[in-house]
Amino acid sequence: MKFLIIRTGAIGDVILTTPILKAIKERYSKSEIHYLVGEWSADVLKYNPYIDRIIPIKEKWFFKKEWRIIRAYQSMLKKENYDYGFALDKSWLFNIFLFLSGAKNRYGFSREHHILNNILLSNQVRFSGKKKEYEYYSDLLHVSLGLKYDYNNMSLYPTKEEKRAVDNYMEWIKPKFVGIAPGGAVNPGQKALLKRWPKKYYGKLIKHLLLNGKQVFVIGGQNDMDYNRFPEFEKNKDYYNLTGAFNIRQVYYLLKKYCTIFITHDSGPMNLAAAAKIRKLITLFGPTPPERFAPPNAIVLQSPTHQPCYTIHGKFTSKQGGMEDISVKEVLQHLKKEEKDERN
Repeated sequence: MKFLIIRTGAIGDVILTTPILKAIKERYSKSEIHYLVGEWSADVLKYNPYIDRIIPIKEKWFFKKEWRIIRAYQSMLKKENYDYGFALDKSWLFNIFLFLSGAKNRYGFSREHHILNNILLSNQVRFSGKKKEYEYYSDLLHVSLGLKYDYNNMSLYPTKEEKRAVDNYMEWIKPKFVGIAPGGAVNPGQKALLKRWPKKYYGKLIKHLLLNGKQVFVIGGQNDMDYNRFPEFEKNKDYYNLTGAFNIRQVYYLLKKYCTIFITHDSGPMNLAAAAKIRKLITLFGPTPPERFAPPNAIVLQSPTHQPCYTIHGKFTSKQGGMEDISVKEVLQHLKKEEKDERN
């Protein structure tokens, strides 16, 4: 039995799909899973034992409607004779792409009652944005294969060599640090900067943590190198800027093994921290709805002045997100509360 999974989205979106792979492979142990993923997020899936083939594709080919290249991919996929196909992107254009791949049984989402989806898909899940993202994946697994999605099975798979490099780095550093991710929220086709907590607030937070004897690690990818710089702390022995220092699987391992508290806004690092099962994950929300995007066990601090303005079509209806109205003091109060609860 052969499966095709399609998800081209951001890093956090792809991380959320990893339990689907495990569920399929555990039920159909002799099956073959191919995953067509955007190049931006492909490293999330590298070395995943439940994937037999990763097919990276440039997201811009979809944005710019490069039909000649897209058709070439469809022809290649059609030769695979997939038994089951899943379009995990929400746009009905991906349902067309899945249909043209030739998969015998096709499943995806419908954001509106588009009559074309009834032809393109064998079955569909209505997507309204009223539930958690992973709950929609659970619904899709249920209507297609009768399987269950387990959020706790989100995972990345660093190699022994990748783990060893992280452990060697941490050998001379006292473990159990506070992780901070000021950047993120930039993906192919979208710069969702409204989701970011102001950089100066992160700076004030880092200053307070350092003054109180905490060890602070700033986390981010290559694209965050400039934004994640806080020169005023670079000489502090308890401040480490690891932006771009490790690949995403190594960052996952670093967080999973050494991090106790992680603070960020709605972003890829938030989902990475959730997958790593950080004990205290503090998430900051303004323009996007936490009831849809926040990890289930996260501490959610939401803008007191702005309602979410992010639509199910991935657009912002306002130029204001209200993130500046979440105070540093409020974040620190939650940190102190957690510390007090621990002592008791």
